[in-house]
Amino acid sequence: MNKRLSPLSALVILAATFLAAGPLARSGEKAAEGSGEEEKDKPKEKEFKYSAWCAFRDLSTLLPPPTKIDPQTEESRPGSGKWAGFCRHGQWASLVLELKNTTEKSEFRGTASINLNPVHGNESEDPYVSYYRQEFEIGPQTTKQYHFSVLCPEGGISQFITIDISTGGRSYQRSVQLHELDVAREDFIVVVSESYGAFRHLATMPNSRGDVDDDSKQRRRRVAVVDPQELPTRWHDLTIANLLVIDGPPREKFSQAQWDAITAYVQAGGQVLITAGKDSSRMKGPLEELAGIRVKQITEVEGLDGSDEVPSLKLKPDVRLPIIEVDATNCQSVDRNKKTQLVERCQRYYGPGSVTFLPYSLSEPVLEHWEGRQTLPKRLIEQSRGRGLFSHATTEDDLQPNSLQSFNLRNRDEDAARAREMSQLRHDMDETFSKKTSVDPKKKSEVLSFLLFYLLFAVPGNYFIFGWFKRREIAWLAVPVWSASFSVLALTIGYMGQTGQLSVTEVSVIEAGSGQNAGMARTFLTLYAPVRDDYKMQFPSASGMPEIQAAPGHLLNLEQQRRGLSRPELYIVDTGTALNVEKLRVQQRSTRQLEVVHRTPLGGGIDARVQRETNGALTISVQNNTGLKLYAPVLVYQGGAYELGTEEGNALPSGEKNNIVTSDPIKKTIDAAFFGRNIVLQSARGGAARERAEILSRYVRAQVERYSLGTAAVLCAWVDEPDGCLPVLVAGSREEPRKPRMTAQTMLLAKVPIRAAGTFSAQAEQLLPVWNAEMYDLEKGVAGKLSKPEPTMLLPETNRSATRPVRPPRANAPEPVMAHFIVDLPQGYREMADVGRKLVIKLTMQAVLTKSVEDQTVPGDLAVEVRKIKENGQAEWSAVEIDPLSRLPHQKLVPLAPVTLSLREYRAIQDSKVHVRIVFTPNPAAPASTITITSIKCNVGP
Repeated sequence: MNKRLSPLSALVILAATFLAAGPLARSGEKAAEGSGEEEKDKPKEKEFKYSAWCAFRDLSTLLPPPTKIDPQTEESRPGSGKWAGFCRHGQWASLVLELKNTTEKSEFRGTASINLNPVHGNESEDPYVSYYRQEFEIGPQTTKQYHFSVLCPEGGISQFITIDISTGGRSYQRSVQLHELDVAREDFIVVVSESYGAFRHLATMPNSRGDVDDDSKQRRRRVAVVDPQELPTRWHDLTIANLLVIDGPPREKFSQAQWDAITAYVQAGGQVLITAGKDSSRMKGPLEELAGIRVKQITEVEGLDGSDEVPSLKLKPDVRLPIIEVDATNCQSVDRNKKTQLVERCQRYYGPGSVTFLPYSLSEPVLEHWEGRQTLPKRLIEQSRGRGLFSHATTEDDLQPNSLQSFNLRNRDEDAARAREMSQLRHDMDETFSKKTSVDPKKKSEVLSFLLFYLLFAVPGNYFIFGWFKRREIAWLAVPVWSASFSVLALTIGYMGQTGQLSVTEVSVIEAGSGQNAGMARTFLTLYAPVRDDYKMQFPSASGMPEIQAAPGHLLNLEQQRRGLSRPELYIVDTGTALNVEKLRVQQRSTRQLEVVHRTPLGGGIDARVQRETNGALTISVQNNTGLKLYAPVLVYQGGAYELGTEEGNALPSGEKNNIVTSDPIKKTIDAAFFGRNIVLQSARGGAARERAEILSRYVRAQVERYSLGTAAVLCAWVDEPDGCLPVLVAGSREEPRKPRMTAQTMLLAKVPIRAAGTFSAQAEQLLPVWNAEMYDLEKGVAGKLSKPEPTMLLPETNRSATRPVRPPRANAPEPVMAHFIVDLPQGYREMADVGRKLVIKLTMQAVLTKSVEDQTVPGDLAVEVRKIKENGQAEWSAVEIDPLSRLPHQKLVPLAPVTLSLREYRAIQDSKVHVRIVFTPNPAAPASTITITSIKCNVGP
């Protein structure tokens, strides 16, 4: 029951409440004031933050991002200052600059620049300073990335590249650490993956003694990771990598510009490995087109059959490997599972480059201890070496070994030879550009003759002419007439020579694969200027053609070096879509030279196919779909050349097709057919053009001979392109860029694989000669000591046999029974190896017991061994994986499972022969018997 309060009680309660409210209010005010002071003391975030790193980050030193970030840090990406990157001499490095604006209203505009001053030059090239500049604009609460393509000088760089940032009247700096891969001749793998640390196992590092803990003692491997959004959009930034791995692929999709750059990288000879993840939807689109596949559903398998590229894999009964089913319709090499016919590996070729696709991810935990995680990437790295004419342009000083490096002497000497040839090419090109410009001044003899001719008219001519008319007193009136007339004549002759016209001369080499719509080109470009100025250059793409992505570098300037002028400088402005020359100082009536790598469109490309027949002849088919007329087209192969033209003078117009079946009598020397021949082109004529063609031919000839002796031929031709293969606009410092007067010479090279007859027929069976050698024991030595018998073809119906009685077994030492034979590989076996063909050996065995026993079989172990030649030239026997056979029945022929050998693995054997031996080791308790190995049959199968 509630009681009503008395007035006195209510008054007391009200007073108490009022007195208590004062302290509480004051304490609340103090708390509020304290909160404001804490907010005021809290450190304020920097308004402008900036970071820089190499797009390819060293995976061995990459650390996780810091968990606690200091708000006062000036780094937009905390921890990025410790990331290390990579570079190669004479190739492009991709740097990332990230800028962050933390303000709510301010905007930052400014310039980011790189000043690259080489540490040292070499004897053949004068060092020069390169400046790279890019404008930026960062809005409030915005983070942006800017990418720099920087050419690393041939002579090397310092350990860091510094990026200078200028905005709002203030300057900032960030340094990017780069590791030079050429110093220790290291291979380089770039990985795009969501799995942190994926493919770290491929890296090899020296131990305390300086050796590499790896089976490959000649080269080290470095692995770098790149975020998908930071993968370069310019193909020349990717050429630093021996192998590009796309693992997954990641959830963050590549842009179309990035896919175009990857495609161009492959066309330039790059190797790409794509591994699938568990989400088949990520494989759709440009990736399917690049790899030549069509993605279907995902499934699971118990293991992999493997191939010569990938070893087999057997999983535990309760373990499965996720795999994506694909149709490899546009691939030239496909490995399938024998039981399920699922694609386990496929490869699509792009001239010297290729794209390899695996329908599973090498990052799967079940593959952690599988040998194939290393086997396939290492094979692709081997294919990446020597992929083009200019892939070995390193300096000789960089090839000297030190105490921490292990070099292969033969490879080092070959690299040094190529470096010398490249340096000589640059030197000779600069000499001819400097001395013989496209607007040659008149010779001294011609000027002297002109002056003598004038004096002849002005003095004795004037005297005799007016003496003839008997008016010598007015002869002086004709002197001004003669002077004016010869002045006009001299001006006319000088103008006709166009000595005062801005002009560009180009000498280009285009490298492409069969059927490619674009080629990778290197252009030696010289600019002749009539007046002294700072000239601008732009490299536009024609309408409807792919981006050429021209990258100017290698500034040559022998003329300034001889005249003792200042060190040359090259200013490049990066617009985000193109690299343009911002300032190129040219003296009056002088030249300046650039070396530019770029893409060039080839229309439908050149469809070239070559097949070697069984009699040694070549069947050549070539169709010109480039839209350009080819002059003196030839196919260079094994020291000879075959002319491919359909018109008189050996020319092949656009759209024309030519089919040739060759024989040795019509093969010419490569000098007579192409490199030593004088080709007259409308776009470049005269002695200077002839000299430049000879200089280029000398270099290209040496390189072509290196890779036209084995598995490929090279199609060589001249192209008459008046505008050159590199479009260029030029202007002075106060003018708008315009098209200059152009003189151009262009050589086209296309690498064409040699196919063997029946190579692509899965049912074709090519029987191979087999030399059956005398059986012998282990103590008798290697096969090299055996005498060579006459070649015989051992077929099943011949019933030829190699038999040896089994001696009574010794205690714990059964004597093996051996049959040794040699397979003589046919011509073109190297080409078969390139497309995945294999050597298949079929054997039949039996045992004949000398006395009746209860068990009518002979127990034992069967092994098949192949003689391999190691890198040091020594031979060793290595076992081949076969189906097990533990018993041989009495008087019953047992066909063994076919023994399959990889031609790719054994193709380096001398004299194109494969030595094989069959070893059957009886069980110590086996009865006395005779072991017979019969019906040896070898063929090349799919």
